[in-house]
Amino acid sequence: MEMFSKDHRLFSNKLPNWAVGAHVTLILFLLLLGLGITYLAFAVALGSSFGSFLLLLFAALIILFLALFGYKNLRKYLDYAIKVELRDDGYYYSFHNKKTRKTEEILLPYQKIDYVLIGKSYILLPKSEQTLDGIKPRLKKVAQAKLYIKGSSTLGKEAVLTFKIGHNEMFDEWVRVFRENQVPLYHTELSLNRTPNTSEAIAGIPKQEYEGTLSFNIGDIISDFAKDDEYLTEEIKMRLEKSRKRRNSYSVFIALAQIPMVSLWFPHFPIEDGFFSSIDMLPWLLTLIALFIVNAGNRKWYKPLLDGFLVVLAINIGTLLATNKTEEFSEAVLSYNLMVTIFFLAGSYLYMFSRWLWGKFR
Repeated sequence: MEMFSKDHRLFSNKLPNWAVGAHVTLILFLLLLGLGITYLAFAVALGSSFGSFLLLLFAALIILFLALFGYKNLRKYLDYAIKVELRDDGYYYSFHNKKTRKTEEILLPYQKIDYVLIGKSYILLPKSEQTLDGIKPRLKKVAQAKLYIKGSSTLGKEAVLTFKIGHNEMFDEWVRVFRENQVPLYHTELSLNRTPNTSEAIAGIPKQEYEGTLSFNIGDIISDFAKDDEYLTEEIKMRLEKSRKRRNSYSVFIALAQIPMVSLWFPHFPIEDGFFSSIDMLPWLLTLIALFIVNAGNRKWYKPLLDGFLVVLAINIGTLLATNKTEEFSEAVLSYNLMVTIFFLAGSYLYMFSRWLWGKFR
């Protein structure tokens, strides 16, 4: 959740009125657009073309999902009030749930702060980037300093609180305040983006005394192919391994879905000049989108090849299982097979190459 600064030492998550109004306007626009496309899908396309119906319905679901996402994101700012302040008497944090009316307040007096650990993190921000079509905004990872403040509250409870700083002037101000109050400062060269705020987690992080220089520059763009220097606890490593296995199972599912599509659904599609008609190419679009989603963030060069091979194999199995095959049908399936493979592999490796190139020469 984004925090808004009143000055270098006071922050809250309260949105300005104009921002709330802009969010509401956008959500209503997406909602009405999604409902309108849904109406067209059922009232117009369903009776004329099943392919058009599925395409419109798919587009409507995406737009309605974006409206729901925007609404849930707005509720986080409206339902919860968060305040962070570096006060004269210590580090203050408050959280108020407006729905349950419960409030949590923590004050870590400077004399009870054991130490502050400074590491690297990032935030996704739109940044202008030169492309073949000119300068366009792209979401980029922008480096921030992440502070872990370990100490005891005024209630005598041990606490580890975190805060991200994205501006050099603000970071210098916080360092000055901590040093004036004789709070020990430590620094790690590792990225702490997914490190939990527990004593056990930060105890195992390699660290040294902060001497005035960070190993990174706040505000720099972090390449997607930069060295993986993230600190991960054993629990997070296990969670990531489960996520990797789950992604692999999704890849297998996408491939297996080709078999019934090709053998049972495709034989009913009209064929024009060796291709399935464009109005019935929704399976191609869905397969591509699913493959790109599963491979989002992938850094391993062989992963697209492996997923592409599985899809090709499944399509060929589906062709063998199809009844009443004709030469024309086999030719159309081959065209579908090539289109899926070429578009997916070309898109995946062009993206990986562009990310590598940007990180190397920016």
